This record gives sequence, structure tokens and C-alpha cells, in this order.
Amino acid sequence: MQLPSKEALKSRFTLLVGNPDSMIKTFNKPMIIDKKDIDKLDEQICNKLGIHQIEASKTAFDVTLSNNTIMEFERWRGSDLNFAIPEYVTTVSIRWDFMVQLPHYRLPQRHVLTVRIGGTMRPAQLMQAIFSQDPEEAKKFDLHACPLYCRVDFINQILSQELVNTVDTWQQGAREATGLLPTWLRKRWVQRTVNTFLRYSVPLWAAILAIIYLFKHFDSTRLNQPLLVVDLRDVIAWIFASVIGIVGLFGVSKYVARHSLAFLRRHSPHTRFQLTSGDTNRYEADKRKALNTIVKYGLAFVFALICNVVAAYVSAKLFSSK
Repeated sequence: MQLPSKEALKSRFTLLVGNPDSMIKTFNKPMIIDKKDIDKLDEQICNKLGIHQIEASKTAFDVTLSNNTIMEFERWRGSDLNFAIPEYVTTVSIRWDFMVQLPHYRLPQRHVLTVRIGGTMRPAQLMQAIFSQDPEEAKKFDLHACPLYCRVDFINQILSQELVNTVDTWQQGAREATGLLPTWLRKRWVQRTVNTFLRYSVPLWAAILAIIYLFKHFDSTRLNQPLLVVDLRDVIAWIFASVIGIVGLFGVSKYVARHSLAFLRRHSPHTRFQLTSGDTNRYEADKRKALNTIVKYGLAFVFALICNVVAAYVSAKLFSSK
């Protein structure tokens, strides 16, 4: 009796209960996705698979809506789908599951390509990722937070790389989403700089002014004189006013900085869909809300800037005065 080869046993085991190797690639480009874009991706993947010997295949399209409803479709390209619904789309997941005949394998081998579009997470998913002890939950958080990722479960690495390259080419040709805020505001170092400026600049200048006032009040001519009761009273009043002022300004600055940073991250360009009626309505509503918020936090930034300029001017005057 001839025993099956090692590769044949491995392929049968993988086909029945084993986990194949996986390749994952993430993309950070924010895109505008409509039905034609998904049609184009499906067409390019099918064309890539067409040059191989595919024995069986199945494609599934999952569309997640804002009300946590998931619509599943087995056919997308060329179908007449009705998306005249008030809910907006949060994510689109596409799964190509196929059996391909490979050299040195007697049986067709299963490969799965999964593409997920949409970089939003529900609060429940976020809390689960934060408090979970499972490292896989952190990996899921990283994947679900990016605008696009693809995963290939494969036996043949060359075929898996071809599929990843196809997704890469498709996303490069997709339209890039733009927001009301400039694209460079998405950079982490810009957001950190804005956060640091709004959080610490005004309290720092308040502390500098307090110190300058103390040195001006107790000039060098009074340092050799005995400390009077009135001087002690002035010092206590200075300490009280300085602590209250600096702590209060720091609290206000921290509040403004936190909300400004959240605003920058929320209204930076992100992947959005143009599939349902709710997508259009949501974009218009977010646009109006963003305009109002830009004005509010823009004024806060200008106010912080004016406070820094005034503080610098007062400091210079105090130093120059005799």
C-alpha cells in the first residue's frame, strides 16, 4: 500500500482542520467608495483568479449599516441593488473563497481573500479591545482602525502576493477622500504640537509673569531690609493668586486642548461611502457640524495665541521698566 506524500497529508489536514498561513496588509489612504469602486475591485480580483485553475469559488459581500444591520450579498457586480435607505454604511467586507489547483498537489487547495473597507469602530468594539486579555483583540483593533486592510489565507505564497498586489493597485487608483481640514493636519506630530501649545503655553506664561511680578515687587534694594508683616502678606497673596490662576488656566487649557485634538482626529479626511441615501445625508450633516466646530476651536486657538503675545509683551515691559 502506497502512503500519501508529506505534502499531500499536509494539504488534506489543512483542508479539513488546519489553519493555513496568512498574509495581512493594511492601507492608510482615506478613500471615497461607491458601487463602481467595489465593482472594479471584484472585477480585478476575478481577472487575477482567471489566469489560474479555479475549481470552485464563492464571493460574499457584507455591508454593515449604522443601525448595526448587516446586509449580505452573494452577487454584486452587474446586480441591481437598492440602497435607497436612510442608514449610512460603516464598513464593507468582501470575501473571495476559492479552490485552486496548484502544482505538486493532487487536490485543489483552498485560499481565502478578505478585504475590509472602512476605518470606524463601534464603542463596544473599542471597549472590548481595551479590556480584553487576549492579544488577538489588540490586533483586531489595529486592523479595524485603518481605512482598508486585506488578508489572504493561503497555501501558495506567490498567489497570495499577487492578490495583495491587486488590492494595492486598486486602492492606489481609488479617489482619495478630502475633508474640511487640510490633509497635513492628519500628521501625528502636527496634532501633538497643537495639543502641547494649547495645553501648556498659557499656564506657562502665567507662571513666568507671576515670577517676574515677584522679583519686581521685591527688588534688590529691599532684599537687605528686614521682612515686614506687609511683605509677608503680599507673599501669601501672591502665592494664593498664582496657584489659583495657574491651576485654573491649566484646567481650561487642558479642556480646550483635549477637545481640539479630538476634533482634529474626528474631522480629518477619512474613508466614506457613497452607497446609500444615508451616506449623503450624513456627509452633509457632518460638514455643517464641522464648520461650526472649526469656528469655535479656531477662536480658541486664536485666543491662546493672543494670550501668549500679550504675556510676552507684558514680560518685556516689566523687564525694561525700572
